[in-house]
Amino acid sequence: MEVLLAVLILGLTLTVIFSSTNQGLAVVTQARDYQISRGLLSELDLREPLDLGDLGAGELRGSFTHSEHGRVQWTRVLAQEGAESDRFYRMSTDITWGGSDQVRTESVETFIHQPTAIHGGWVQEPFDDF
Repeated sequence: MEVLLAVLILGLTLTVIFSSTNQGLAVVTQARDYQISRGLLSELDLREPLDLGDLGAGELRGSFTHSEHGRVQWTRVLAQEGAESDRFYRMSTDITWGGSDQVRTESVETFIHQPTAIHGGWVQEPFDDF
């Protein structure tokens, strides 16, 4: 009877350990994917900067090759929010990477008020004061 109880307790303990290990690995994988996608989105901003002076509703698509993550495909959808005179836009950016066996996608939405973005530091002006 004691051996049977010890085996039962051992089985329950191992089940809890393996379950928590599996959940921990899933969180680590999700965090790694999040970090990769943020890096790829930053690289996209450098490769394809947004022209804030000439914003208009529409969709842009493209791709680039990353040394670690292979072919990266991206889509930007710019939609006007509110009245045209408000010059307020919603930008949705989708980025996809990975091989044919495991494709990963990340989406980010950004709201842009065009006058504030231009005068608030989104557009770098040449430094004439130096």
